[in-house]
Amino acid sequence: MTSNMSQRYIHYFGRESSRSILKAKGVIKENEDLAQNILKPRQCPNCYESNKQDSKVCVKCKMILSYDLYSDVRNEDKQKMDRLENDMKSLKEGMNHLFILIQQNPLLAHIKPDVLSSRQPST
Repeated sequence: MTSNMSQRYIHYFGRESSRSILKAKGVIKENEDLAQNILKPRQCPNCYESNKQDSKVCVKCKMILSYDLYSDVRNEDKQKMDRLENDMKSLKEGMNHLFILIQQNPLLAHIKPDVLSSRQPST
């Protein structure tokens, strides 16, 4: 046998072939140990509680576990605040509409809300 082709592929035994494919696709970095990162729990820097690797916040003290996750949580909080501000704006518009109705008809100011809802025709 004069071919050296087997020498080219001889190192792909066991999980080495899987690791080299993951490295080539950018899933893992060159010096990263796959099993160590997947199985190692993420430790909270505040209370030292062990958390799942993919946890965003500590299960014990609710501290954010990394800066990347911090920015994600900030974006989520900003979206929640925007929704709340929109809800508040629609509530204010509804209240203004009620005040205008009461100003147009002062008798409405003395009627209880449950009486108003029972007098409205159903659509």
